[in-house]
Amino acid sequence: MEFVRHVAAIWLALGIGGVLFRTVQLFIIKDVLTGLVWATKILTDPFHDIKLYHKAPLALLRGEIIDRSIGAEWDDEDAEALPRIG
Repeated sequence: MEFVRHVAAIWLALGIGGVLFRTVQLFIIKDVLTGLVWATKILTDPFHDIKLYHKAPLALLRGEIIDRSIGAEWDDEDAEALPRIG
C-alpha cells in the first residue's frame, strides 16, 4: 500500500509541476492573462465534465447508447438531400 501512495504522490507532483510549467511558459511566450486563463481552464475542466456527463452512466445502463434527439427535427426531405455513401 505504501508503494501505491508513493506512485500517487509522484503522479500528483508531476501533474502540478506540468500545470505550473505550462502556465509560466505561457507567461513568457504570450502574456500573464493567457497563462492564468489556461491554468484556470485546466483546473476547472473536471468539474465542468462532471456537470455535463453525470447522467451518462445511468443512461448507458438503461441501454441509451445513441442520443435519439440528434436529428429529430429533420424530415424526409432533409434526409433525402443528404449525400449517399457507397
